[in-house]
Amino acid sequence: MRSNSLTAIRRAAKAATCLVVAAMWMLSACRSAEAQPQTSRFGVGVVPQNMVDGQVTTDLNLFEGYKPGDQPWNPLGIGWYFNWHWIQLHGAVCDPVTGQCIEYMPLVGGWGAGVHPTIATIQDRVNANPSLYPNGMTWLIGNEIIWDDKRTPLQYAKDYHDFYHGLKGINPTFKIAIGSIITSVYYSKTGFTGTPYELLNAIRAAYQSEYGVPMPVDVWNIHPYVWKKSSVQLELDDFKLQLNQFRDWMKSVGEQDKPLIITEYGLLEYHEEQWMIDYLLGSFEILLTKGYTNGMPSDEGRLVQRWAWFANNNAIYGPGGQVEWTNCALYNGDTFDMRPLGRAYANHPKEPNIKPTVVSSGVSSNLLMADDQTQYTVSATAEDANGIKDIRDIRIIFHNGGTWEPANGRGYLVWGQNDYDINHFGGSWAASADAAGGGRWSWNNADWGSNTYITPISACTTTSGNRRTVTFTFTAKVAWAPAVGQKLRAFVHDGGNTNSGWIESPVTYSVTSSLGMGAVHNNPDGTTVQIPCAIVTAANDQLSSTYYVQALDRSSGIKVYTGTPIMQLGDMVAISGTIESQSDERTITYPVVTILATGLPLPKPLYLCCTALGGESSNAYTQSVYQSFGVYNVGLLITICGRVTRSDATAKYFYVDDGSGRNDGSGYAGVKVSCSALASGNTIAIPAQDSYVKVTGISAAKNSAGKVISIFRPRISADVVVF
Repeated sequence: MRSNSLTAIRRAAKAATCLVVAAMWMLSACRSAEAQPQTSRFGVGVVPQNMVDGQVTTDLNLFEGYKPGDQPWNPLGIGWYFNWHWIQLHGAVCDPVTGQCIEYMPLVGGWGAGVHPTIATIQDRVNANPSLYPNGMTWLIGNEIIWDDKRTPLQYAKDYHDFYHGLKGINPTFKIAIGSIITSVYYSKTGFTGTPYELLNAIRAAYQSEYGVPMPVDVWNIHPYVWKKSSVQLELDDFKLQLNQFRDWMKSVGEQDKPLIITEYGLLEYHEEQWMIDYLLGSFEILLTKGYTNGMPSDEGRLVQRWAWFANNNAIYGPGGQVEWTNCALYNGDTFDMRPLGRAYANHPKEPNIKPTVVSSGVSSNLLMADDQTQYTVSATAEDANGIKDIRDIRIIFHNGGTWEPANGRGYLVWGQNDYDINHFGGSWAASADAAGGGRWSWNNADWGSNTYITPISACTTTSGNRRTVTFTFTAKVAWAPAVGQKLRAFVHDGGNTNSGWIESPVTYSVTSSLGMGAVHNNPDGTTVQIPCAIVTAANDQLSSTYYVQALDRSSGIKVYTGTPIMQLGDMVAISGTIESQSDERTITYPVVTILATGLPLPKPLYLCCTALGGESSNAYTQSVYQSFGVYNVGLLITICGRVTRSDATAKYFYVDDGSGRNDGSGYAGVKVSCSALASGNTIAIPAQDSYVKVTGISAAKNSAGKVISIFRPRISADVVVF
């Protein structure tokens, strides 16, 4: 607890209860720190002064979630607390329903009345209330030593010696922690001048000189306060640096496998509420992370074994006094209800972490129109056995299917519970915005192609059980097209600082700059033409050595002459080849085909009257269809209806007339429907004359006696419906 100035970090001592208590129920010597429940790592400092007159009347069991009968109980999920004293007020706070208790951590050896008791006084208190001082309890000897109490290193060494041996004499299982060291200040005090590490060395040297043995310390203790910087990340970097520096010092003096606790930390200077939340949650990630080479070996390399946020509640220190610590308080000290910062603390999972996973990811279409107008969605669903509150951020990257590197990226989108989560892995990000359903979202505006290939629009999130789905809306820019074999990867990161890795979706997708086929018909025979994007509407396992493609916007279609490879209905393709006129129907020959996507829904067939089938050409290279009027539609998927005016099962054709009386010169009214030239094994029954039918198929054409007439080509038997 300190003021905003480095030269006046704490105002003059108010009372003994203003000192920091921290202690820790550590494990017996034969057990590793990992054996303790993870919840026991989390703690708070309950400021005991009330909000009325500053008297010491406030305790943990007055706050929401800790009063007798409250359910849920222990909403913060803490394992310990302290209140800058050794007897006030109630010791461990327990739930009478479940028997779960929050440990109380006492402090002695301070500089004020009541917290520097004699060993005899402590002995009497422990004898009278043994349940309040159980085996294994950690006792802290002083608070912010030298800084607060103005002792010299030798004076503190003597006090520590007396309390260490006195408490061990009362109960040998008690753990003794050194008083807290402020790791972010330079000590310039009456009793000592120097760095925090020079202070520690001076105390240890004084103890060795006075008693002839090394100073025995069961638990080391620090206050790694961070002073205001320009970003949350810089403050978290400072916090982590202080922890590493202290652990480096512990290693250098042979104390690496001793517990390190934090009895106060946070941001004492004023910050906006969201900033405080981001810092709190970011600090938990640092504190829970394993594997530091200078960390505690028997605790899987964690830097810190227990920590207490400062502070649980705001308070005043005398009648009419100024309310202090509101910006860093988890609870309101007058109403005892939880503040937003407290809810963030409560929502962070406290149980051992289970690695999250990406369940699924995908794009709303496997063909994207690169016009920067058509909107699509891309989504990812993540699952976390620790609950959705543990999911900190979900990320999606488009890439071109090549090497996994930023140069091949086609867009990088992120959702996070807050801005810190978005920026957690570094990088340059666009200004974040609120996501519908909660959290924040942004996109990388430097790497992975976001600004070049996509325009992000919005984000939303939904939850179901332990799963969270994040959906981004975007458009594809022209620069992305044409592209095939495009990929998608998704990533989820949790509050325990574990992640799924980048999981690739099995689906590929394509990007095109046009839904039309361009002016492919407006070319003389023998010209090499290219169709950037078309969909297969009749396959070459339906028609013999032929398939048909058409534009998605149904503006034009064309026959492709080839038997291989076998195309499927709904294949999206890019084609280059030679345009020819086969019996006066424009046809792509010698095609080179790239499959852009598969399984797309077919465009709905156009419903035409018989006189409109075929249509009139708009260019010099394509002939108009005889006895037909309107827009040229040869190559398109069409539906016609009418009466069968001629039926020839041997020749495999019939005529359909819708009453318009069209005549192609054959003498039969209507349009000729050809069921020949089908692929091997494919047959279509010829309907009886005078029956009424609905026929779906391809508008085709052929030269007959010098005229280009309509030929209608159903693909399968289901295309011919008899009424």
